[in-house]
Amino acid sequence: MMVATAIMSVRLIQRLIIISRVYGIAAGFVSLARIPVSNVINGLAAFRALQAFALERQGKAPVKWDKTMHVEGVGSLPTAPPESNVQKLDAEIPFVTILEMMRSGEKRQVTQSLVAIPRTISFSERALARATLEDLAQSADTEIRATVGKSLGFLHWPETADTIRLLMRDPEWVVRANAARALWKLDAPLPEAERVVEMDDNYATEILVRCIEQDRISREMLFREVTQNHRSPLYDGLVAKSKFLSRMYDDWMVKEQANLPKAA
Repeated sequence: MMVATAIMSVRLIQRLIIISRVYGIAAGFVSLARIPVSNVINGLAAFRALQAFALERQGKAPVKWDKTMHVEGVGSLPTAPPESNVQKLDAEIPFVTILEMMRSGEKRQVTQSLVAIPRTISFSERALARATLEDLAQSADTEIRATVGKSLGFLHWPETADTIRLLMRDPEWVVRANAARALWKLDAPLPEAERVVEMDDNYATEILVRCIEQDRISREMLFREVTQNHRSPLYDGLVAKSKFLSRMYDDWMVKEQANLPKAA
């Protein structure tokens, strides 16, 4: 107990001295007052995380991000530069400039340009972008390949299906994860989902499950396909892997049976 108290006292003194030297003595003392407040906030966040985990384990609610959708990818790689150091591209930047950056060979420019590709562009520009994306999908750099998958998930271009399938066979999990999200956003996602299930890739499958959990339309589309066509691989590979989806499927089946016309 005495050792812990001594260590805490040293940390408080260090905090007071360092912040006072940079911001002044008043800010130094205010920083000490923030410590109990931050501890309370961290404690509440921990309990909230445990509650979300418990609800997900019980099949009562999917895990969701509070402030960020994270719909295009699994997030930044550990090797990515800090967010504060990344200069975001202007939304009005010409496509020709984006294309030049994609082909520059400079990692930072390439990753910046990939997330700046407009979803709606002319047919000729789209063909140029798609060809460059195909080349970058075979890059030796993991971050570039992962960002390609993230970009394809945003673009929703059906003609990029082959490129997404190529990324699905990537040896790095983060690339496969982003590709799995992109596959689910194609016009015909269910056959592509079957491909993921057949690959027996646990991480990519989990990414698909999380996507479906958080989208009501996707859930109903999957449930309808499983029920009408008796697609047991999709049920076993996706629905059965989530307590939340299993429970929602059972509720959905009850409603569907209740809406069936009764025999005379």
